[in-house]
Amino acid sequence: MRILLVEDNVDIQLLLRRRLGYSGHDVWAVGTAGEALAKCDKRHFDLVISDIGLPDMSGWELLPAIHQRQAVTAIAVSAFSAPGDFERSRVAGFFAHLVKPIAWETLVATMAQATNSKSLSTPHPPASTTWPRRA
Repeated sequence: MRILLVEDNVDIQLLLRRRLGYSGHDVWAVGTAGEALAKCDKRHFDLVISDIGLPDMSGWELLPAIHQRQAVTAIAVSAFSAPGDFERSRVAGFFAHLVKPIAWETLVATMAQATNSKSLSTPHPPASTTWPRRA
């Protein structure tokens, strides 16, 4: 699957990029909405995974701009967790809004639901890429 990962936190971006790549996905990772839009102008993606709190615009503003370029399913991954945040993500067009930290299995299951894919799996990653789990 071709995934556009939009995450401004370098550590989280690296972890997700590695985990998704290890799972067999082609991942293009960027840190700003502007970079994401530039990538969408050049290639089509099967899935967008985006933070909401980006430095140049919110993920809620970004996704409609992406949808003007291409039809793609998106998952919000954010620390924003107020009840209104979930509604804003829904209105913006996100399939789901996951709150950090996210269990890897939760992200994979949401990706499968979002893309209607039964072929997604959860291979055991190397110990160095362990995803933080919710307490």
